[in-house]
Amino acid sequence: MTVDAGYAEVDQVAKQLDRLIEVIEVEDLTESPRLSRELALVKLAVTGPERDRAVAEVDRFGGRVVDAGETHVIVEVSGEFDRVERFLGLLRPYGIVELARSGPVAMSREVAVHEQ
Repeated sequence: MTVDAGYAEVDQVAKQLDRLIEVIEVEDLTESPRLSRELALVKLAVTGPERDRAVAEVDRFGGRVVDAGETHVIVEVSGEFDRVERFLGLLRPYGIVELARSGPVAMSREVAVHEQ
């Protein structure tokens, strides 16, 4: 989970997350070198030649077809926010039927050993 906010707000969110049982660790990456990515799953209702063109566009962009039926394809792409936005722009002419997007997830680029 990422939060784009001031120091006080980030601290408050971190404390609230720490109270959740499922949360193992909360790390503030504000001052750390970090890597941030998003995942998008996109369903297109395409058939015939239009489907072939859409799949070719996805392949050229570096996306991946993860499911295909007679009347649809579901494709995925991951990357930085701008890359996901460009991918969605590429697919809009084909008619996006459904979209699931993770939002940004981040990881520190620094190496640290965590005890469990």
